[in-house]
Amino acid sequence: MRISSEQLSQQLARELKPLYTVFGDEPLLAFEAGDRVRARARADGYDEREVLTAESGFKWPQLTMAANAQSLFASRKLLELRIPGGKPGIEGGAAVQAFCAALPADTVTLVTLPSLDWRTQKTAWFEALDHAGVLVEAKNVPRKALPQWLATRLQAQGQDADAEALAFIAERLGLETNGARLGLRHGVAGLGVSTVNLGLLAGTGDDVRAHLNIRAPQGLDLATQRTRLASALAPYGGELKIVEGKEALWVAPDAPLVRLLLGVYRQFTGDNSPPLAIGGTTYAKAFPGFVAFGMGFPGSENLAHAENERLKVDDLRRGMAIYLAALAQLAGGVTLEPAEPAALRSDGATP
Repeated sequence: MRISSEQLSQQLARELKPLYTVFGDEPLLAFEAGDRVRARARADGYDEREVLTAESGFKWPQLTMAANAQSLFASRKLLELRIPGGKPGIEGGAAVQAFCAALPADTVTLVTLPSLDWRTQKTAWFEALDHAGVLVEAKNVPRKALPQWLATRLQAQGQDADAEALAFIAERLGLETNGARLGLRHGVAGLGVSTVNLGLLAGTGDDVRAHLNIRAPQGLDLATQRTRLASALAPYGGELKIVEGKEALWVAPDAPLVRLLLGVYRQFTGDNSPPLAIGGTTYAKAFPGFVAFGMGFPGSENLAHAENERLKVDDLRRGMAIYLAALAQLAGGVTLEPAEPAALRSDGATP
């Protein structure tokens, strides 16, 4: 059975099915759909929760093991299978089909996928998800329908907004994430394009507050951002307030500090990859000319800011050795040699 994310609340009010698959173009609606399934499952006594993320290196027998595992703490379980790439591969597709053919008892399964093209939706594994459970599609809201869609969501939260405010959100923000309609789209080779996130929208009828999180690469300074935002707001009678702002931090790859740190990292790992530029902010901005350093390694799962953020013990030890060697170089020009071979294995483990 296939329904839209807007229809999910009505379906859950009638009954809780054993399998839900959430996918689509609109991340917010997909996220909310997943939360609705989790809330209904908790309300029905599915107290245990297990999350599997099928990224590179995922062992698909884990899905079968999770389905057959008996819990010592709860009789009912919510099992989540996340496939962020949208394609489980041959082995994964077969595992999903086998899972759907024999859904585990006392378990609600929530499968989350990104946007899928029509070919992927015709695959045997996706059709198995369709036949065994409920497909929930999170579709983009058409631009013309955005004002009414926003008004409905605000009303559901006991809030209100006037027509000019809704028009600004729909016409200047819409579904874009690069700030083009605000005059903020700016890209730099190697750094990507600016991002604009509408993090909070609160309306009280006469006053609507839209909090924007803007991240722009070098070349689009705060003064220019302020001028362009004010210009975009003017036709709608809006006012601009900068809550906090910092200029973009850019340290050239050939800067002495970067070359020193990169040299130590390469000495200990054998990895000659170039340094990375990221769109987020770090504590490096607290000091002029500083950069963020560590602690991820190639081949290791990136769990930064995840709900179970962690590092392998081997990675932690190797990272501390690199930090110690870097500090020795910075403080007194002392070179510390790796204590063991440095080659990285494909699974990211220390040899």
